[in-house]
This record gives sequence, structure tokens and C-alpha cells, in this order.
Amino acid sequence: MSKRAYPIYKSSGIEWLGEIPAHWEIRRLKTVARFGYGDSLASDARNPGDFDVYGRETAKIDMLISKVGESISMLREYRTALISAAVTGKIDVRKETSV
Repeated sequence: MSKRAYPIYKSSGIEWLGEIPAHWEIRRLKTVARFGYGDSLASDARNPGDFDVYGRETAKIDMLISKVGESISMLREYRTALISAAVTGKIDVRKETSV
């Protein structure tokens, strides 16, 4: 049996969860957080300054998504140009290269 981190436990009322520390409250998730695009925690679950951190991290993720989208677009363009060049004979795809 592992060492228990809290001195007092109570039943969670949820069979698969078992016991929880006695001082924990059971609350509906939607009262604590809201989820969707640009996820953020509800105001009662935030600490001062958390919003700035979440905003910065979300901005980084948005920037990475944008860069990946641009890369995909450029790769599609390159693929189209390469196929076109091969079909029109501008490049010889029959040449063998040694690796």
C-alpha cells in the first residue's frame, strides 16, 4: 500500500474514483472552466497573472499553427510545380542516382 498524502479522506461518490482528500470539493467542471477555441479558465479558478500566461501560450500556438499552414501550402505548390515539370519534360525523372 502506498503512503497517503492527506490525513483524512472521504468517499467521492463515484465508484471508479474511490476516495478523495476530505477538504476537496466536488463541483461540475463547467462551473470551474470553459473549453473551446482559445481555452481559458473561468474567473473563479484563475490566479492573478494566469490570463497573461494563457494568452501568451495561446498566441505562440496560433503562430505555430499559422506557420505549419504556410509550410503545407508551399509544399503543395512545390509538389504541383514538380509534377508539372516532370510531365512537360523540363526535368528528367528517368535518371538514376546512387545513394
